[in-house]
Amino acid sequence: MKKLNNLFMMKMMSLFGGLIFYAPVALLVRTRYGITYSQFFILQAILSFSIFIFEVPCGILTDKLGYKKTIVLSNVFMFLARLLMLLSNNFILFCIESIIEGVSFAFNSGTLSSYIYSVDEDKFAENLSSVSNYSNIGFIISTLGFPIINLAIGINGLLVFTVIFSFISLLFSFKLERIKIKKDTYNDLKFKRSKKYNLGIIDLIIIAFTTLINVAFILINFFYVSILIDFNVSENYMTLVILMYTGIELLIPYIIQKLGENDVWNKMKIILFINIIIIVTISKLKNIFIFVPMIIFPSVLSILNVYLSKYQNIYIDNLDENENRATILSFYSMLSNFVGIIFLFISSKISDFGIYNIFFMLGIIFVLLLFIIYIFEKRKKLNLVRQK
Repeated sequence: MKKLNNLFMMKMMSLFGGLIFYAPVALLVRTRYGITYSQFFILQAILSFSIFIFEVPCGILTDKLGYKKTIVLSNVFMFLARLLMLLSNNFILFCIESIIEGVSFAFNSGTLSSYIYSVDEDKFAENLSSVSNYSNIGFIISTLGFPIINLAIGINGLLVFTVIFSFISLLFSFKLERIKIKKDTYNDLKFKRSKKYNLGIIDLIIIAFTTLINVAFILINFFYVSILIDFNVSENYMTLVILMYTGIELLIPYIIQKLGENDVWNKMKIILFINIIIIVTISKLKNIFIFVPMIIFPSVLSILNVYLSKYQNIYIDNLDENENRATILSFYSMLSNFVGIIFLFISSKISDFGIYNIFFMLGIIFVLLLFIIYIFEKRKKLNLVRQK
């Protein structure tokens, strides 16, 4: 019963937290107060750096305070960020808002995954995707509600509604049950590591997986609209494309339920291969059918991400590092985000290389990762993590 209650609270928290009505005009929210385009990108950089700087410290604090308290803190900071967004009218205040929002994301990094895994590790992938779905539903509702609210009461109305629902999300976080961190759950497994934490081959492969997934999502967020324009389709249709692939993402829990959650490692390799096919197809198609793989890609990428999250948690169990779960997950995320930050800074330069060539290069890097995994498995130097 407690499992169902916790999952329900997580879903409601995710739903109301996903109701960001001002998202379609996030740029306009700042520029109406004289913020230039250059300053807007500086604010995005501040947000990214804030997440990067606070991610591991927040992960350490999570393992000390417990998952529930950290989730509450994350929601408190997000509510404050949304409230400050409503009240801000100059660059300095928007900078402070970006830092506070970054701290919220940093507190949430690794914590959400750790909490859901602790609730029910056997159905972790299904539950994680289901909770994420409620955020997607919130996004769809807010996207559809945006023109109505904006027309009726303007941008401030969009911000007010977002603040209200952010507060409701915070209230649901208080209803979560406290979960004790398990100790030495997997003592019977042969796979062990010394108490001194050193990066191993599996850690590096996990970081590579996480980094490539993050970079792929950056390509989707920043370059999909360029593909639309390349086919003489108005950028206004980007909202429709987003709604379409978000709608498909709602099917992910059911797909994972059918695929199951055993043999996660091999499933990751298969889904990675499917992603390679989709990426290469996007890079090579030069007709209207390109929109088919474009719409499918985010969902297949999300499935890979969910199984990767499950694998990370299994791996931490095998390390007997349950007490440091959030710290390790935050560490993985921090390193991958660092690469993402670098990619954001050079994106303006690599865009000159050609969007389709960039997708093809990403596909090649995915192939290299698959090849590296194959080599290590072949030489039996990669100690695979197995489920209990």
